[in-house]
Amino acid sequence: MKPETENAIRSMVMMDPEVTKDMLERAIAALRGKAESDDDIVHNVRFGDAMEILKVKRRTLRHYIYRGYLDRVYGGGCRAIGVTRESLLRFMTHRTVEHRGEGGITVTHGKACETPGRSWARELK
Repeated sequence: MKPETENAIRSMVMMDPEVTKDMLERAIAALRGKAESDDDIVHNVRFGDAMEILKVKRRTLRHYIYRGYLDRVYGGGCRAIGVTRESLLRFMTHRTVEHRGEGGITVTHGKACETPGRSWARELK
């Protein structure tokens, strides 16, 4: 980042009394690419890429988001631009399956992303 850009950002932000000096320094560090911790940066996976990775259609991806299995990432406005990389990895790795053979029926249970109360079940004959 050029020094002129940093000075322009600092002078513009100083006009807002709600922004503290600590908040400003964290924002400048993030713009330089030096976040204090990994929690400060959210990695975005676009919807199209997430659908390709999971091999699902848009409607299924929306269902996963609605059920809380995946977390949305919002852009500058109120519109979602994708899902978090962390939630996508969590969803892909924390699914479990149990098979029970009672009377020839196989029951599949699973929990996606370890969300309490969020589960699905299906009976196959």
